[in-house]
Amino acid sequence: MLEEFITNFLINRKRYLRCLIAFIGALLFVEYGFIKTIFIFCVSFIGYLSGGPNFIKILKKLYKDNIQ
Repeated sequence: MLEEFITNFLINRKRYLRCLIAFIGALLFVEYGFIKTIFIFCVSFIGYLSGGPNFIKILKKLYKDNIQ
């Protein structure tokens, strides 16, 4: 039974992740309202993008170009 649960979870993990994201979004919407929820999602997305390795490479390249 546990093996079936684990295989089912691994097969449908994208569905479960989207369900969790939608649940968190709904809680934010109910708790804070529409505008504040959009702001929270925008700041979270900017944080997600800034944490990636490509963004860090771009910043290093811009920093080196500005120094020289």
